[in-house]
Order: sequence, then structure tokens, then C-alpha cells
Amino acid sequence: MAKKGRRGNSCILYKDGKEIGTFDSITEAAIYLESKIGGSLYPGIYGLCDGWVPPENSQLYGYSAKRIK
Repeated sequence: MAKKGRRGNSCILYKDGKEIGTFDSITEAAIYLESKIGGSLYPGIYGLCDGWVPPENSQLYGYSAKRIK
């Protein structure tokens, strides 16, 4: 769960539009998702937070993320 006062790095991760977790950092979200689906996902999750939509052939297809401000 995100901590109050922490700015810029906290994020919410979604799969197919449903919230799957709130994380204190993008790194924490990447570690969580890497444990579920494998790979090195930090750059992709960072991209998701910036609005990148993964194509169907991407390991991150169906995922989205939003920074918590």
C-alpha cells in the first residue's frame, strides 16, 4: 500500500481494467509482476505509467498503470 507523503513514484497496477495492486514505487510494482509473469519489467511498467499501451504480442498486454500523486 502506498505511503502518504511519498510523491511521484507510487503507482496502481491494473490488469484488464481491474486494480491488482497499489505499490510504493514502480520498482516494487515491477518486482511483484516479475514474480507473477517473469521477465525484466521495470522499463515496461515505467512506460505504462507514462501512457504506453502494450501491443498484443507484449508480455504486458492487458496491463496498465497509473502514478499516484
